[in-house]
Amino acid sequence: MTDSAPRPEFSIQPATEREIRDNQATDVTFFRTAQNPNILVLDFATLRDQGAMFNRVGAFSEKLGQPHDHVLTDDELTKAIQVAGDTPETYYYGHDYSSATLVRFFALADRDKIALNTQEERLRRLLRQEGLFDPAKVVGLITIPRADSNPGVSRGDRSAILRHELSHGEYFSNPAFAEFVHRFWTRTLNQPERDHLIAYLKSQGYDTTLPELMENEAQAYLVFTLDPAFFTAAMVRMTEDRRTALRGSPRWHSRCALPRVRRRPPATRPPGANSTSATSQWSASATASSTASRPWSVGPTRAWAPFPPPSSSQSPRNPPRGRR
Repeated sequence: MTDSAPRPEFSIQPATEREIRDNQATDVTFFRTAQNPNILVLDFATLRDQGAMFNRVGAFSEKLGQPHDHVLTDDELTKAIQVAGDTPETYYYGHDYSSATLVRFFALADRDKIALNTQEERLRRLLRQEGLFDPAKVVGLITIPRADSNPGVSRGDRSAILRHELSHGEYFSNPAFAEFVHRFWTRTLNQPERDHLIAYLKSQGYDTTLPELMENEAQAYLVFTLDPAFFTAAMVRMTEDRRTALRGSPRWHSRCALPRVRRRPPATRPPGANSTSATSQWSASATASSTASRPWSVGPTRAWAPFPPPSSSQSPRNPPRGRR
């Protein structure tokens, strides 16, 4: 009688975007997207657990003012979160990383003998199980929090975070899409458009010295963040007609696994607010103080029609700040 193969620690389920969106996590649920099996999705029951596993990775890989050549200690991470005006729960609302970034994170933590927490060691075991320490593997890993169990994360927000993060996962795992995005950033957008996008991303806490981060966030915001309650062209001094033309090419969806979604109608503005003034308010609020918004490793996209836009009694709100 032969021994059976050991059971994997992490059960990873194939799922569509809709199935992931509708999941109700009680711990961490692990998904592999049906459209692109090289995107792993970690669905967390709480923002606290998500932050415990990924906040240190986020500071290391993309945060403005944080070092990218070594991993923060516990005390340094606590200080970084406090300086940003956040808590461990609000430092990020969603995360996205390439497998190569995660491998480098663990290598530098080991080099400097940084003590990692239980959740981070759990992430290391996931990478080992999936063979992601092999440099030949090209995988994107993204996270989302459960809706309603966390203050400030509605069902619509969860849908938005998921769509935005999936576009990042595609960038990390699909070389053809990443090359298309690079050409879009360097050739299709003109220099003033790039400058305005960079200024906006800096205001949201991204390290603008990282060119791949800039082009990756640009495509996620301009093409896959459709709800004006989260992002508008005016926030980067662009007309909506120009943005529509940029994102309207079918080549976007021929190069990635994300299905095209219909743009939702603009959110209803408060009584008495005209189009120009409302747009200006949204744009100004996006570049206000860092406490006016909160970070997502993400920038959101409310892509699902079943979730209604804000009512006329609600003001459009800013997305959480930061790449994620």
